[in-house]
Parts: sequence; C-alpha cells; structure tokens
Amino acid sequence: MPFVRISVGRKLSDNERTAVYDVVSQHITIIPGKTVAATMVQLEDGRRMYKDAAQCVCVFVDVRLYGAAPEEAKQKLCRKLMTDLSVMLDVPLANIYMNITEHEHWGANGDWK
Repeated sequence: MPFVRISVGRKLSDNERTAVYDVVSQHITIIPGKTVAATMVQLEDGRRMYKDAAQCVCVFVDVRLYGAAPEEAKQKLCRKLMTDLSVMLDVPLANIYMNITEHEHWGANGDWK
C-alpha cells in the first residue's frame, strides 16, 4: 500500500484538493504493482512552511512504499507528480520537494509483513 502525504503552504479550494488527489491517483501506478485502490492519500493544506528563513508557499510530497521500486519508476513518478503539482497549484518547481521511502516491512490488515 502506498501512502502519500502532501503538505501545502496555503489553503486549497475543494476543486484543488480533488485535483491533487486525482493527479496522485493517475501517477501512483507508474510504480509497478501499486494501485489506486490500495493507495492512501493525506492532504495537509494551509501549512506554515518556511524556506530560506522566510514563510513561503511550498509543497512537500512524502511517498512511502512497501517494498523496493525500480529507480526509473521513482524518477518518472517524481518528475510527473512535481510538474503537475507545480502547474495545478501555481507553485514554482523550486518550491516543491519530494521523497520516496521504501519499507521492507509494513503493517496492514492486522498483520506485520
């Protein structure tokens, strides 16, 4: 199950929140074996975010995966997701950051895998 947390340094409209979820859903399947149905998305808007010692509108995307993913897929996901968020939210690419963490173990459905 992928878990994707997106923190945004400003409030989003309902339409923007839906669009962010839609873009995550479109692109998560770039990672082999990952599906929309198994993906959990947490959207945190209206966050106070700082860069270069000043408050600014930034976006941070935290993707957590169960198991390893091919490097090419992670690069493609990063490029597509960050580019789409930049356009949709009118945030410069220079203010969008992303990490992908791969976990060997994961708890789900009452079990530790």
